[in-house]
Amino acid sequence: MIRTKQFTIKFDPETGGPRSETATVPFPKKIVWAEAMLKGFRAEFTKSSGSSNSHDLFHRLLVDLDVKSVSGSTVVVNADFALRDKSGSFDDEYRGTVQGVVIAELE
Repeated sequence: MIRTKQFTIKFDPETGGPRSETATVPFPKKIVWAEAMLKGFRAEFTKSSGSSNSHDLFHRLLVDLDVKSVSGSTVVVNADFALRDKSGSFDDEYRGTVQGVVIAELE
């Protein structure tokens, strides 16, 4: 049987990038296989650097989901996340959330 479960991974305000966080997604039965898909995301700079248009355009946005492991009835999903403006470095603080769905075949 195929089942789905939603999850959300939160990225707290920080500079630097790209960053990674994980989510553990439990299912009621042993998993045969699983895959993670992106449902949505929110990414934003948390502070202004002073000029009125400093963050009008971002230069790089990265959102990626991968199944890190499947063990018994649990899937661990890894999310990579980054937001950079046109300055060329990850020097501005940013935050966000990544929402995903795990699709799994259960025994």
